[in-house]
Amino acid sequence: MRVFLGVLLLILSACAWQPSGYNITDIVMYGIQDRQTIFYGKLEAGQTRAIQLGSNTLTLSGTSPIGGLAVPTALSVNGVATLQTRPKDLREVVSVATIPFSSDLSVLSRETIQKLVYFDGKKWFDAGSREDLERDTKLRLEIRERNGLRGIGELNNNEADALQGYLQDKYKQPLAIALLEYPNIPDSYLALEPRPDRVNLTALFVQVGLPVDVLGGFTNNEPLNVRPILQGGNAAYTDTKPLLRWDTNTNSFSQTWKIMNGNQLPIPSVPNLDFTRASAITFFVGQKPTGGYGLAVANAKLESNVLTLRLNLSEPAAGTIQTQALTSPFVSVFVTGATKAKRIVAVNNATGVVLAQLEQPSR
Repeated sequence: MRVFLGVLLLILSACAWQPSGYNITDIVMYGIQDRQTIFYGKLEAGQTRAIQLGSNTLTLSGTSPIGGLAVPTALSVNGVATLQTRPKDLREVVSVATIPFSSDLSVLSRETIQKLVYFDGKKWFDAGSREDLERDTKLRLEIRERNGLRGIGELNNNEADALQGYLQDKYKQPLAIALLEYPNIPDSYLALEPRPDRVNLTALFVQVGLPVDVLGGFTNNEPLNVRPILQGGNAAYTDTKPLLRWDTNTNSFSQTWKIMNGNQLPIPSVPNLDFTRASAITFFVGQKPTGGYGLAVANAKLESNVLTLRLNLSEPAAGTIQTQALTSPFVSVFVTGATKAKRIVAVNNATGVVLAQLEQPSR
């Protein structure tokens, strides 16, 4: 037994994680599609070591790096200051414009971002934080001068100064930079072998050049479009009063999907919908005593931040034979071009009577 335990301990110690002796700072910049990775480690001038990135061999050197984004304490990689790769595509996260005769900025945020900074060509400014820049917000923000890019993400001061110089030298025009949350980006950590001992990743969205917003506030010019998701007469909604659901994310819509399909076994899979710039609107008319009831979307209109969904409701004609069972009609649609909506209203198209309304998305 003692021999067995001794062998087991030797095997476990051999399999235990061993320090690789190097660290990285990874700067992923969407918008300009630029990923810069800085390497650190204990190599003397003239010393080298090889690491792998997939099938590619990277040679780290103790020689001080030179050129763009060079940090004095970093290693050279393949003879230059950083490893430059291209991140995956990411849709436009934020749009920033200047406002005439004002130092303010007009900002349209399409995702929740941690921080927004602005470079006017000479100085850097803070232009908003997470509290200001929730998803789908359109704001006019004041700016406050800041010390370059220091304090952004996981960057230390040397890295922030190097990145600042790199962007200013490369683009030579105003910039807007949004700090993103790592879990919400399409890229993951680089598959380096051996793995670095530490990874500091900073994800940014960089907008080069700022247009002038002559109206002093962004407007969403995406046309309103309504397409069907599902409709039926046998929802698992049992109340007799109407119910309106306004879903802006997958988790919320999954709950609505269960209400729509709860009487089916098994429940169908939730469709894959892109909620980045769209919403799902679902209306349950309420439980009915027989068949013959139904509804459909007649049209939709966005006006003064109010999205009005007009519905055609049908009832069984007098004297007709209907299914003698409880039914629960519903209709669900996917709406794009309505990110400005602050209220959703469902209206009976025949009578103009408001059936239900919401002033905030469902949870």
